[in-house]
Amino acid sequence: MHRSFGGPETLETHSTFKHMVIHEPSPLVSAVATSLRQGIQSGKYPAGRALPSERAMAEEFSVSRIQVRHAITMLAAEGVLTIKARCRPVVSDNRPTARRNGVVKDHISAWIWPARAEYASSQIFRGIQKGLRGVDLRLMVGNVSDGTWEAQLHSEGEFLEELARDPGAKGAIIWYLGGESHRNLLNLVRETGVPMVFIDREAPEGIEADHVGTDNFGAAKDAVRHLVRQGHRRIACIANMDYASSVMQRIDGWQSALEEAGVPAESQNLARIEVSETETRAEATERTIRELLAGENAPSAVFCINDYIAFDVLESLSALKLSVPADVSIVGFDGLLRWIPGGGNVTTANQDFERMGEMAVKLLLERFENPTRNAFKHIYLSAPIVEHGSTQAISIQDALEAGTR
Repeated sequence: MHRSFGGPETLETHSTFKHMVIHEPSPLVSAVATSLRQGIQSGKYPAGRALPSERAMAEEFSVSRIQVRHAITMLAAEGVLTIKARCRPVVSDNRPTARRNGVVKDHISAWIWPARAEYASSQIFRGIQKGLRGVDLRLMVGNVSDGTWEAQLHSEGEFLEELARDPGAKGAIIWYLGGESHRNLLNLVRETGVPMVFIDREAPEGIEADHVGTDNFGAAKDAVRHLVRQGHRRIACIANMDYASSVMQRIDGWQSALEEAGVPAESQNLARIEVSETETRAEATERTIRELLAGENAPSAVFCINDYIAFDVLESLSALKLSVPADVSIVGFDGLLRWIPGGGNVTTANQDFERMGEMAVKLLLERFENPTRNAFKHIYLSAPIVEHGSTQAISIQDALEAGTR
């Protein structure tokens, strides 16, 4: 297995494909395009039918008509929509038509989540598009269904089953959810000879494939070191109930930084937010924070394994009349809250989602050029800490008190 980390050298490729200059869409336009694409995938906008008016879509997505128009242009370039003069865009029906004619166009299939038009999804898709410029391949995108986790896993299973049957699939980029539950489907895809590149989360053990993700362990360790340098030693880690590789690597990084700082294992607080049937996520977060603060090793700082948890923790501390960072410092992970109103004040590890998508395409192109290569590449991109004022140095008195606990 080849492992490389995210320096400039990882951008090199031996591909001979020609590149052209295209102005990048804004994150908001990408988000609208992602929502429309998901609506097409789910059947909300059926094949062969016209989209709603630009005015209606602008109101639905709370954007301008110009931004809707740009998103439609993006999808038309992908072949998802058909545009004719003085007519509303029509959802294309390319795949059935191709099969009726006995011709299946080579394409790359991408499985991206979450279902809503969130920043990470839109940026990964943007990177995939960037990597495919000038390449004579179409892009087919699948997204999770809205609803429960079980429904999302079901939609992923349907995607993998279709991928295994798809004679035009030349390769696949997968942001994988299923853990062990879809191992048999992954093996089925592998048996068809379709190369897979996993992004963000690693493939289940025993499924060998190329992978592009973040150096979750190193970035998490650096985030906690940032707090340690400010004098904090009682640094709690707050996670959700997700046990994906990326989450576990961040927890390991938090633990390693505390061990490096000499914090004994019994003083390391790991809390997982588990939402019961009778409470909301916000209520579960506040309950978790109350329990941590009431404990023997009440934290002076918290490391959150993603920015959504960090934002919920920020809200919970505010509800408890505690100040950030004066009372509790917070570090998040992802860099997503830059795009959420009021969320930009959380110090966080910024993942490069766009580059993740671009590098996934580059690995596929390399695999196309050398399909018999046995070694699989695992590329880990850096996620540098960006300060936004949610941490501060602990007082000497607090540091002394922490040392006696």
